[in-house]
Amino acid sequence: MCEKRGSTAAGFYKGTYSNGVITWDSQYNFPDYTATVDGSQLVIDCNVCLPTYYDVGSWSGECGPLENTSKKIAVGIENSAYGGISINGVTIENIPCPLTILNTVVTAPDCSSNSYINSPVNSAAPNYYTVRITYSGIRVNGTYTRVDGHIIYKSDLGFNCNKYKVYLNNAGRFELLRL
Repeated sequence: MCEKRGSTAAGFYKGTYSNGVITWDSQYNFPDYTATVDGSQLVIDCNVCLPTYYDVGSWSGECGPLENTSKKIAVGIENSAYGGISINGVTIENIPCPLTILNTVVTAPDCSSNSYINSPVNSAAPNYYTVRITYSGIRVNGTYTRVDGHIIYKSDLGFNCNKYKVYLNNAGRFELLRL
């Protein structure tokens, strides 16, 4: 967000918008703000001020570069490819990912109709996201459930749809394979 010169709060403020909430970068020490869309205006309510309405407009050089920090991640699974093992879920930084069932018709997940997550705002490490793949199967002794860990480097994510599928590697561990 950019408040132009002459405003009572002039300056360039960066944060992340997700699910109706703006979480400002920590350097500003701002509380989270709620944001809604009213017609063509973005409405920001800081809970201790009057709601502020922002019109759609071009981003001026006065405001600095505009960056989109949120990146879409979509994950697909091919349960028939895992030899009787079922994938129960995939989380990225403890956020459950919707899983697209892959087959001969649907060959890759996509970033439409809520079949993706946005990259998490916070992560356990500065350079990567922690991935957990939970799966189950049947052995002679009965059923079992396990979790394999993996990482996605933040630098590997593009601003378009980042497509992955669950992959059983040669070491017998599950990881995400970029498509």
